[in-house]
Amino acid sequence: MTPRTPPVDIVAAVVTALTQRGAVAAVGGSGLLAALGLAEIVRDWDVTTDADEATVEEALDSIGVHYQQLAAGDRQFRTRARYVIAAASHDIDVLVGFALDDGQRVIELPTRVTREWRGLPIADPAVWAEAYRLLGRADHAESLQRWRDAQPETVTDRLRTTEARVVVLVEGASDQAALETLAHGRGNNLAGDGVAVVSMGGVTNIRASLERFGPHGMDLGLAGLCDAGEASIFRRALEGAGLGASPSGDDMERLGFYICAADLEDELIRALGADTIERIIDTAGETGPWTTFRKQSAQQGRAIEAQLRRFMGTHSGRKIRYARLLVEALHPAQVPRPLDRVLAHARLTASLGRAPAG
Repeated sequence: MTPRTPPVDIVAAVVTALTQRGAVAAVGGSGLLAALGLAEIVRDWDVTTDADEATVEEALDSIGVHYQQLAAGDRQFRTRARYVIAAASHDIDVLVGFALDDGQRVIELPTRVTREWRGLPIADPAVWAEAYRLLGRADHAESLQRWRDAQPETVTDRLRTTEARVVVLVEGASDQAALETLAHGRGNNLAGDGVAVVSMGGVTNIRASLERFGPHGMDLGLAGLCDAGEASIFRRALEGAGLGASPSGDDMERLGFYICAADLEDELIRALGADTIERIIDTAGETGPWTTFRKQSAQQGRAIEAQLRRFMGTHSGRKIRYARLLVEALHPAQVPRPLDRVLAHARLTASLGRAPAG
């Protein structure tokens, strides 16, 4: 799903003005999460820079925006300066010399650009994983760490030091969490079975993942899980990797790739039912946010199942958390077929050392 963001024109002007003055500027916060496919909604922009205050003020003045300099040292924050631009529908926070206090010392969080997204320079995930950890946002810190762990070079290095014989390719961290939770609940030791579940960080990475882990790369056994809307992308990638001529759904399953009816959340919601999931939300302490979410105008008239899918997908930490909680609540007979079959295929393939017949 394409993330929903505020307009980028003003934040783009801010970073351009800073860059023109020799400063490094990067978008972090929820903008970073969205850029990595870890969040679906960006409400405001956070920009960090290590430039001096005079340079920042000159840059902001040059683009004619109204801004306020606010306190930057409240609570844990030890940022040198903070400027807030109030745009029509959102705020832009410019954090100068981003730093946080961990209770014993001040941790400086440098501005580093690692990629570009929608024309914006995007901050270093490692820096923001540390920032979220210090701020007590374990959900976002974990999401960023999982994303880093899923990067090709990290995954390749890890698999080379294990006994993995089969990789299960999934789109994101929530899919990985669901499969690993299901296996653990069944008493299966995936690592011991020679199976590794690998989050690709988005469906667009399927072709590269097949190349890296398949017969032209590490030559591992392959399996996978995908959403119905992305099945055609998987089919083309499998064909391009020489694993089938535009495989149909049945052909994909013979190759070890299984399709969720809509997506993971839809499979789990249909398996458990809305009443059970609302009880899980209550146990998780999120009845308040859930009630508030349902009152939003955009949710009026929508089926509760659609509301639940949207609620769980509003940020990555929640998506991963509920993937685990919902899988843990499944009775054996309720396990969605794609999840059950992809694990069975992967474990059988690993035990045989080759693709199972049929």
